[in-house]
Amino acid sequence: MLIGMIYVTSRINWRLALVALLIAPFILLVSRAYRAHLRKLAHRVTTLESSAASMVQEVWERSALSRHSAESITSRCGLLVVHGKGLMHGSNMKLQKGCSASSLA
Repeated sequence: MLIGMIYVTSRINWRLALVALLIAPFILLVSRAYRAHLRKLAHRVTTLESSAASMVQEVWERSALSRHSAESITSRCGLLVVHGKGLMHGSNMKLQKGCSASSLA
C-alpha cells in the first residue's frame, strides 16, 4: 500500500514524492521521541479533569442536601427563610410551638 502511494505520488509530481520520502523518517523519529512525554501530559490532564469533576459533584450534592435540609426545616417548623437574616418566624426570632432546637440539627 505504501509503495502504491509512493508510485502514484511520483507519477503526479516526482519532486513532491522525493520531499515526502526525505521528510517522513524525520517526522517519525520526532513523533516517537515525544510520545512518552505526551502520554504523561495526557494522563495528568485526565487526572486533573477527574479531580475537578469530583469536586463539582461534591459541591452539587452538598448544595442539593442543604437545599433539602432548609426545605425540611421550613416544613417541620413553619419557619420563614429570609436571605441574610437566618431563620425567622414572622417578625420575631422565636420558634413555633412543637419545633425545638433539636429538630433544626
